[in-house]
Amino acid sequence: MYQWQLRLLSSIVFKVLISIFLTSLAFYFTVSEAMSATVELNRDPWRPYNKVVYHFNKTLDGIIVRPIAKVYLSLLSVPVRQSVSNFFDNLENANVVVNDVLQGKFHQASSDSCRLVINTSIGVIGFFDPAASLGFPEHNEDLGQTLAVWGLDDGGYFIIPVLGAATVRSAFGKILDYALNPLLLLNDVTVSTELFALDTIDTRTAYFAADSMVTGNEYEFVRNAFLQRREYLINDGKFIYHVEEDLDWDW
Repeated sequence: MYQWQLRLLSSIVFKVLISIFLTSLAFYFTVSEAMSATVELNRDPWRPYNKVVYHFNKTLDGIIVRPIAKVYLSLLSVPVRQSVSNFFDNLENANVVVNDVLQGKFHQASSDSCRLVINTSIGVIGFFDPAASLGFPEHNEDLGQTLAVWGLDDGGYFIIPVLGAATVRSAFGKILDYALNPLLLLNDVTVSTELFALDTIDTRTAYFAADSMVTGNEYEFVRNAFLQRREYLINDGKFIYHVEEDLDWDW
């Protein structure tokens, strides 16, 4: 009975997230023609909506995610936390290989495939990373980057409830990347839900250092940092600097 309830809850949450995204996407295409000139100059066309969701996500983080992550950080040693991070990184490697191929990066796809096989076998299902020392470095590829390589416009900065910062393009990619996550293949919904929660907490601990680096307008700092990192990843390290100054909108 407990498993049935968790499966129903997971299904409802996933459907709600998809509904929110599709509604926002429909709104985007409805008004995109009218505001296309503005989008060229302003990478944050959804700012009023984004500000509301940003504060919602920050409140949720402050009440639930950050406190749990602090406890997690205090209870587990660095080697144990590193092994947990390695495990979840290895799960994402299959998705990385798929996007390598979709972007035409066949040499990188070969390297990432070897990395996946080595870490899954010798690395004990990914808890260790022997592939790095053998010359197979980690790469970061996702469907949002693939869509960018294919020429799809990013649609502007767009914050997803609970999931956080994105663009319209990378938000679409996030949902499909989530659908390809190997954890969804587990028959035990309790285990998969707990692993998704652990992945979220483990990821949050990686941003503790960044919390103290925020200066000036917090919303703009986070937005600019996210957009610059996405551009860096999409262009494989060829960095193009953009900055948005919207002082009239400060809250």
